[in-house]
Amino acid sequence: MLLALGLLASCATYRYSRQASDAVQAQNWDGAVYFYLEALARDPGNVHYKMALERARLKAGEEHFRRGMQFKQAKALERAASELELAVQFDPTHQYAQVELEKVRKDITILDQEGGPAKLEEIKKAASEMKVKPPVLNPASDEPMSLSFPNPTNVRDIYKAIGQAFGINILFDNKMRDQKLSIELKNVTAREALESVMQAAGHFYKVLDPKTVIVVEDTPQNRRDYEDLV
Repeated sequence: MLLALGLLASCATYRYSRQASDAVQAQNWDGAVYFYLEALARDPGNVHYKMALERARLKAGEEHFRRGMQFKQAKALERAASELELAVQFDPTHQYAQVELEKVRKDITILDQEGGPAKLEEIKKAASEMKVKPPVLNPASDEPMSLSFPNPTNVRDIYKAIGQAFGINILFDNKMRDQKLSIELKNVTAREALESVMQAAGHFYKVLDPKTVIVVEDTPQNRRDYEDLV
């Protein structure tokens, strides 16, 4: 009896694993997440399932983010919010999706007010005119400081230390890989500190508002993706 139950469980695990692989092949990332979760529920120690699930989550988050931005562009804000919420649920590290979700929720709140559509249109028009002059970084403190990282340190922690020192909110692109650096920042301003680390790490940053930047790996694709971020 126990042997029969074990065989049934093994068959079920294999079936879910097979369905997950098929979903990945079809780029049905939501389905892949579901089936890998089912497979893991039956085989919790399977490292392959865990890694595949993590990859599927990231892919699902990115796909819902892309759809959300398309709906936002089409002014279908409720659908945009739904997709962006899914993006954040699948990938809680997707800070860009969280930023855009908050923007969409604010727009929906404005629309729900009396005279909301006209008010939102005015805000969008003003924002569009401001894009001619992109936001400029204005840290809480720009007095030169020195920061030392003599031992290999996670580059995200280095950025966070710079943010804390100069009063800057630093976000990270969800696809940015972890790496470690040893670096000496002597008598530098906020911009100089950021540029030094980014040159060493192969990153660039986009200013979202005077106190916030997002750090991204410096690739041609990322340059295109972030060109019209603000």
